[in-house]
Amino acid sequence: KLLARARSLRGPMDLAQLRRNRRASLDSGAGTTSLRAGAIVEKNRLRRAGTDVLGLAAEADVQKEVIETTPEVAVNVLVRCRPHIGAKEDPESIAITLEKNKGGKATLTVDPCDGMEAARSMAGTGASSSGRNPKVRTFRCNAYCNEEAKQEDVFSHASPVIDQVMEGSNGTIFCYGITGSGKTFTMSGPPQDLGNARDPNDEGIVQRAAIRIFEYIRDNSGADDMFAVEASFLEIYSGDGVRETLVDLLAADTKGAQKTAPSLEVKQDPVIPNAFCCEGLLTVPIRSPEEMCEVLHAGRRRCAYMETSKNTLSSRSHCLFMVTVEHLSNKQSNGDAPTVRRGKLMLVDLAGSESLKKVAAAKEGDEELRRKQAIGINRVLSNLGSVVNNLNSGFANSTGVRNSALTMLLRDCLGGSARALLVANIGPEVDSYHETFGTLTFAQQMMQVRNVQRTVVIDNAKSNLLQIRQRHEEVIKRLKEGGGGEAPPEGEERQKLQKEMEDLGQRLLTRNSAAETLVQTQKEHSRRIEELRDEVHKTMSTQLESMREQTLRDMAGIKEAIENKARQGADAAEQLFRNANEEKHQIVQNQIKTAVEARRVVESDSNALRLRLVAAEQKVQTLEELQKDFVRERGEVEKERRDLREQADEQYRRLAGIEAETQRYKVEASVQGEEVKRLTQLRTQDMAASANERETWATSEAKLASDVSRLKEAIARETERPGLSEAGEAGRLERLQARIEELEASSVKQKDDLEKSLKIQADLETEISEGREEEDRMRQIYEDEVLRADDDVDEAHTKVQELTTMLLEIQKSVMHATGKPAKTAR
Repeated sequence: KLLARARSLRGPMDLAQLRRNRRASLDSGAGTTSLRAGAIVEKNRLRRAGTDVLGLAAEADVQKEVIETTPEVAVNVLVRCRPHIGAKEDPESIAITLEKNKGGKATLTVDPCDGMEAARSMAGTGASSSGRNPKVRTFRCNAYCNEEAKQEDVFSHASPVIDQVMEGSNGTIFCYGITGSGKTFTMSGPPQDLGNARDPNDEGIVQRAAIRIFEYIRDNSGADDMFAVEASFLEIYSGDGVRETLVDLLAADTKGAQKTAPSLEVKQDPVIPNAFCCEGLLTVPIRSPEEMCEVLHAGRRRCAYMETSKNTLSSRSHCLFMVTVEHLSNKQSNGDAPTVRRGKLMLVDLAGSESLKKVAAAKEGDEELRRKQAIGINRVLSNLGSVVNNLNSGFANSTGVRNSALTMLLRDCLGGSARALLVANIGPEVDSYHETFGTLTFAQQMMQVRNVQRTVVIDNAKSNLLQIRQRHEEVIKRLKEGGGGEAPPEGEERQKLQKEMEDLGQRLLTRNSAAETLVQTQKEHSRRIEELRDEVHKTMSTQLESMREQTLRDMAGIKEAIENKARQGADAAEQLFRNANEEKHQIVQNQIKTAVEARRVVESDSNALRLRLVAAEQKVQTLEELQKDFVRERGEVEKERRDLREQADEQYRRLAGIEAETQRYKVEASVQGEEVKRLTQLRTQDMAASANERETWATSEAKLASDVSRLKEAIARETERPGLSEAGEAGRLERLQARIEELEASSVKQKDDLEKSLKIQADLETEISEGREEEDRMRQIYEDEVLRADDDVDEAHTKVQELTTMLLEIQKSVMHATGKPAKTAR
């Protein structure tokens, strides 16, 4: 059909006219309907082009095979709006409203006019400087996080991608937006150099992904499964705005500066078709979540940053943090050899697209470099946008992927085999609504990209995990038995082998090792909290001791001054004491009292601070006890909930059994009803046959009676007739008598048959009545079972409501005890 349709196509399409139509549809602000209509028109015109019929036919066959084997997965889009940089009550903010649609999608309505009208009303003006207001635009997305959303809310949308990577698929999460929109904060949290005390709630996607990987190994792997996790960090930097430089952020030269690795090159991935990888990039083994976070921070310290008018630390390059996970499952259901699945997670922090006029460098000497960097950043992002437009337009074979190293490395999530999530970061400022519209437009176009998700199974010879395990077994064997007939190693060689064995054992992750690592991580977090608490306690004690010493020094100084003054003017004081009045003596007494009172005040303040410290410690202990009680009560509630769920499941199973029994009763009642109908029909037929037989028998009896009377009359006539011999008469009479007896016997037989028929009819009527009684009994049993099941279901619902009420009360009491506002239970 495709070949026949291609032969009937018309001339080649006008690509320039196609691009003009699409640009007009995008600039007109028609929204979702115009974009969908433009896409349909472009696809129809592409089908009519027919420049390469054989290539289209082969591509159609390949796409048909892929669709039959693996389903298509669209790129998910999460829009996140950061808080306003200015005052909280700043009126110059765009209005964003969310409307959830069917199918897990949402519609964002962006209205910049709301903030402009508020700003003009405060300024006392009635119109904008340009004379016209921007239009209200609507955009599609999968989810939206407003200004109050936390990092945990964002990661809840990213965790499914990480789970798919752990199962052997490829996944990509990348942040897109303008400069200062919060991309780096979303991906990797705040900079580590801002302070030693880091809030765990501010951790980004990378830190939470590290913990999620080890939690998946602990919760979803078998006892014999093995994992190996490796990480690499790549930077794509364009210092002159033209050439792209690949920088390995985990490799450092002897001078400690950034190393521009000339050996880094983007090539075709040998494992995954239609995908690319960076050859020569250094990979680091990951043994714990802390190591992955340390690798991230080590690479971030070497990234290219610059202070601009929009951001204190503005990223000047595109950063790709890549995590590779190999999974070896020794259990195979069909008895085949163990297979190794490899999943690759790409966490991409794209540099922000920025305007050359609206953004400036903080230092005037860096402005020229900033302009070149901005040109290079915008050029790479423009190539990315062109690739997305070409994919959505149907140009799958000439998308321009090779125009940039970034698009080549992201090829797997642009029509490839990876599951992708785009986090579109925007800001609420009115003056940047053009850039917000551009970001949301790109995100909406990404939703149209379709990837074919598939699990990557690699050859055992190319598996790093199998090589590590093989080397680990060789080292163990060497330590135990020696190699090649030699004795086991001793001394320094044995220590090296033991160290290598421990290192390889740590790299081979299992369910138990992941559980131990997470326990150690939790202990480390608890230790840091204790250290922070001890540091606060020590600081308060030091400050209290310093205040106390200062007070003592002041009191000693006052006392010494009084004593010096008394010694220096002893003679004058004695003369004055004799000549002066009582008022001066009272002044000295007041000074002494004032010094004593000051000492008392200082001691009181010291005691108050000591009491506050004790109260703070008691409050901390109380909070810990409340937390333990809450955890214990939560466990009990969870246990009771599980019990109630099991009871509800038992009730549902009983209800299903009752419904099955009811259905069986219905079937039996239907069968018995059919039997009753059949018996009733047989009874009707038998009654009709009996009536016919009775009529026939009555007719036969009347005929026999007439025959008997006729024979009797004939006998009488014959008897009266003269001339007949006695022998002839006797024979004739005997024949007549035999005929009469035969007729009488036939009449008796017919009467017996009639009585049997009446008896059969009575038996059938008895069976019909019994069948109706059985049907009534089965109906009553069914109604009783249904009523009993309804009572059980109502009781289960009542218990669930009581449990929910109890959980809300517990949550309110805990929140009231800790002083936090209670959250509404979902």
